[in-house]
Amino acid sequence: TMMGFEKLLLQGIPFTRLALGPESEVQLSDLAGNAMSVPVITACMLAGICSFQLRREQKSIEKVNLRNFALSQKYDHANGSVLAERGDLYGAKLSTTKDFAEVFAKIGDNLAVDAFRCSVLCNCESSGQTSPDEKVLECSDCGLGICHACTSRHQIGSHSLTEIITSETKRPNPHEFEMKLRCAAPSVLVLGKAWEDTIPEATGLESYSFQLQRVDRMRGHWLLTYGAWEDHGSGRQVAEIRVALGQIGALQKELGVAAYVKCFSPAIRHDNPKRGVLGDSARLILRTKGQSIDVESATWEVKGAKPTKSSLDIVGSDPTDSTRIQVGLNDDAAKALKSHSAQKKFTKNFPKSRNSLLHYHKKWKTWPGTIVVSGDENEASVNGTYKKMSCEHSIVLSALWRRDETDDSPALYLYLRPDVMRTDLDVAVISTTPSYRDNMEICELKDWIPENTLVEGTHSTNVRFLSWEPAPSLKLAVHEPTMAIEKRSKPFHDQVDTSKSDSSPILCEMSGLSNEVMASILQNCTDDGNSDVVTIDLYRKMGSQNAKKLSIVAAPSLLKYAAEGLLPLDLLRWYKLAQPEKGFGLCETNYPSRPVEKWTAVKSIAKRGKTTTESVKYEREFDAKESSDFYQKLMNRPSAFEASINKASGRLIIRMNPLVAGHQAAAHLVRGRGLGEDFVRSIDVSYSLSELSRMGEPKTKEFHVPNSDAFEETPVDGMELPLYSRQAKALTRMRDIEAGKVDFNEEERSEHTLNGIGWGLF
Repeated sequence: TMMGFEKLLLQGIPFTRLALGPESEVQLSDLAGNAMSVPVITACMLAGICSFQLRREQKSIEKVNLRNFALSQKYDHANGSVLAERGDLYGAKLSTTKDFAEVFAKIGDNLAVDAFRCSVLCNCESSGQTSPDEKVLECSDCGLGICHACTSRHQIGSHSLTEIITSETKRPNPHEFEMKLRCAAPSVLVLGKAWEDTIPEATGLESYSFQLQRVDRMRGHWLLTYGAWEDHGSGRQVAEIRVALGQIGALQKELGVAAYVKCFSPAIRHDNPKRGVLGDSARLILRTKGQSIDVESATWEVKGAKPTKSSLDIVGSDPTDSTRIQVGLNDDAAKALKSHSAQKKFTKNFPKSRNSLLHYHKKWKTWPGTIVVSGDENEASVNGTYKKMSCEHSIVLSALWRRDETDDSPALYLYLRPDVMRTDLDVAVISTTPSYRDNMEICELKDWIPENTLVEGTHSTNVRFLSWEPAPSLKLAVHEPTMAIEKRSKPFHDQVDTSKSDSSPILCEMSGLSNEVMASILQNCTDDGNSDVVTIDLYRKMGSQNAKKLSIVAAPSLLKYAAEGLLPLDLLRWYKLAQPEKGFGLCETNYPSRPVEKWTAVKSIAKRGKTTTESVKYEREFDAKESSDFYQKLMNRPSAFEASINKASGRLIIRMNPLVAGHQAAAHLVRGRGLGEDFVRSIDVSYSLSELSRMGEPKTKEFHVPNSDAFEETPVDGMELPLYSRQAKALTRMRDIEAGKVDFNEEERSEHTLNGIGWGLF
């Protein structure tokens, strides 16, 4: 997930020059989304121009050799394969490890219910906030979740809604739950000894550790993402492990834990790289049985070597209106498509299909209300009668058929799985849940659309069964990180000295960095070799690359450390700073003064016929040298955060200077207003440390504009017509303002981010 300022930068918008205030991450993301950027528009135009040639060369692109585009490096002989010697655990002896299933079973027992309750249960919660409504409803047919307040703004007549969160259910605060989850979840995972022998694409991965990178609030569950990188974070990402806590699939009553392992080697190898969707290589599902998660019956599963291909008879009846009819399309649309003649250069690479890709099917007006599937001889058969659900706007093309649950067989769903990247056709699948996001498909229907069930000649359909095979030899372990955070004995706020502008007390220290880890982090840093302490550039030329490495190597442990409340200050708490000698906002080092503007009179004479008009315009000018000096001072301003490495002791040191934020915020209140020293001394400056992910949506209240109804009327003598009553009251209020009887509070904020970690100083 990108941060708001990163989205602005991708559009060519320099966020450092924007007059931003206390905007949250959500608001910055919305700002980037609503902004119109000419470079982005131009890139889209160029992509459209190039799309013709791209379509012509589509087949050759699939067989591209990445070696032609890869930079020359040490391991070229491997042709892009994942090598064990590039892993951070290569040749290392692991300390005592714990079994993944046992560790996360305890986490699931304690947190699975809360994880579901504070997950995204309505679309209004997808931006980070939580619905203020106490009731949340769920469709028992398609799994749509919606809060009671949103029901008045959506068409819900086609859904069968029941309450899943009542007014008696207390939903945890998602930001507090994230901290609790970070405390409970391990920071590092490692693969066992049987992975490379069982899964071909897992070759070399047993020498890599998987670091916790993201904690995301998802629909129905929370998702932990662990990543493995080559060369201690400076190389490619080679695999990931995703752990879901809460509801494993839509409409599934049992909560639990699901783990998925995805290997990237098929996509990053140079020879014949895989293109398209890269599926998971293995999975483990821990379901609740009774009051706790059942660990004994759970086992790792791997995808079958080759999916089983077969054919099914899929027969439809009880015709109903198709989606095209429901949205209002008529015969004119069908005739227009049929009469259009597409150029062959655009269609020569179309996939072969029994259904036309250029015009509608002859039965396009109707879809089957009932589908009967037969021909499956497997033990877990998909045979049966599937009824169309009435749900609209929550399923792709509103196409959802369900086989009801019985004592002998679970409920199954038939729907269209979309190709989100739009590089291929949508595929019809049969799944155990009604959502394609759950990745629970058990069967793919090849070259099938609902209209095929209504024509006898297309009842027989080729299918591909997606099987998962048990692999009890696979084990995933929880590894204790070698790096540890040293607890500070003295509170951070007591170390802040406002008499020194460069006061940067140590916020935290991480020990146990190996020589390889330090070399990876300092790869792009200036190191003369003589100093033991090297500063890490996080904000200038190599800032983004260094921040990425820091996020991989150090962020998991630091964020867990902060979640446990072990930092020398409390997150989200405001600490008041003592006034420095010169006062806040007047420090030239932290907030240099702008060059003095000069206004030059420019005369112009315009002749129109016999009339001559002389006008004077004033143009603002700045001295070029003063402007250059001002720019250099801005670039050399101290940063609020400083990260450095002590090579001798193997420590990562994080320092924080609250005075930087204090001076920059106060400068907007005291500069250029002609106010005296007493006013400067009256300013209260406080600072707070927070995680950007915890900021969420700002608390908004109704905005009330004060009026003058409560004031007495002020009479005005000598007027020809008297003031209206409301005018006389407003006059009283204005006179009170001029007399200083009305107080106005001004507030300015300055935000500073520790790149790579996700902490913010305010």
